[in-house]
Amino acid sequence: MKRNILIRILRRFRIQTRLLFAILACSLIPVLVFGLYASNVYTTTIREKVQEHTFQSLRLMTRNL
Repeated sequence: MKRNILIRILRRFRIQTRLLFAILACSLIPVLVFGLYASNVYTTTIREKVQEHTFQSLRLMTRNL
């Protein structure tokens, strides 16, 4: 039943429009996934670097006191 509805909706569009949507979906989905992954890795790396720098600064401060 749902499949028939989807087919009817898709048939309202020209083949060029359907192909354009398919190509855009196939190209945008991997870019979005990679972008989210890269953002997560970047955030984690920056957080670790800031934490490392903070501990290093604290160690130097306690050594100088």
